[in-house]
Amino acid sequence: MPKAKAQAPQFGFPVINGESPISPEAMKEGMDRFMSMASEVTELQREGLSAAAESARVSAKGMQEANARSLAFFQGAVSNLMEVSKTIAGAKSLQEAVEMQANLSKTAMETCMSEANAMATLVAETMRDAAEPLNAHAGQCVERLTATK
Repeated sequence: MPKAKAQAPQFGFPVINGESPISPEAMKEGMDRFMSMASEVTELQREGLSAAAESARVSAKGMQEANARSLAFFQGAVSNLMEVSKTIAGAKSLQEAVEMQANLSKTAMETCMSEANAMATLVAETMRDAAEPLNAHAGQCVERLTATK
């Protein structure tokens, strides 16, 4: 009795069975498109890192400026306080000392408010400038990814 030929197992995927419905040309074209898209995504990632680095640089610069401004403000405030204290100590009457103290308080409050406004402006500008490279990169990503569809 002759032995029956062993048949290769059949799977539910034609490609595994050697019966590919896709031509070699279509496979190559698909692979080329995939590699092109992978290259594009890699380039977008590199540009994203550059944008993040630029954003961090701008943020650090802004915070350095804010710190220097704060330090200068507080040094000026202490120096001013010492001078005004000497002036108040030389007051001829209690009434004169109270008036000098009231003027000092008013001036100190106005100076603090002015400095707070300037600091808020500096921080807002820094945040805007730091976000700029990230926003530009996000826009480029959207343009490129929608163009590759």
